[in-house]
Amino acid sequence: LLGFASRSQLQVCSTRVDMRSTLFAAFFQDDWKVNRRLTINLGLRYELNTPLADRYGRNANVDFIYGSGRAAVVLPGQTGPVTGHRYDNATYRGDYNNWAPRFGFAYRPFMDGKTVLRGGYGIFYSLSVGQMFTFQAQNPPRIVNDVFTAAFPSPSLTFENAFELGNL
Repeated sequence: LLGFASRSQLQVCSTRVDMRSTLFAAFFQDDWKVNRRLTINLGLRYELNTPLADRYGRNANVDFIYGSGRAAVVLPGQTGPVTGHRYDNATYRGDYNNWAPRFGFAYRPFMDGKTVLRGGYGIFYSLSVGQMFTFQAQNPPRIVNDVFTAAFPSPSLTFENAFELGNL
């Protein structure tokens, strides 16, 4: 209400994200006509979705054990001090066993040919990257957030010094 700033935030570095991933899928299926009334469809799909990785090796990751209260930011090629795992440039571990069986059927309960019951079952895998590109752009080493908060009631944060390191 007095016209003084209470907080300012500065992001240092580039937010450019050059993420890469390889997606590959193969599928085979066959229809088997058991009799005049029943047809069965069988299929199998394999999907390979490699983990997202930055083209220039700038991904950071968090090394933690759930519930331990210990965590550390690690860069590609580093070994996490909490778990001892070695981290590469990927944002998550790859999943290479995505076999997806499919089954379907078509059944004619009456011989008039007007009614057909159809059904099926399948396992499906989804690559849900969502906001991962945005989140990676806001993580170290790309971004270092400096937040400055004014001491109230004597305002020390002004437009002239809002982004100076050590001004408060």
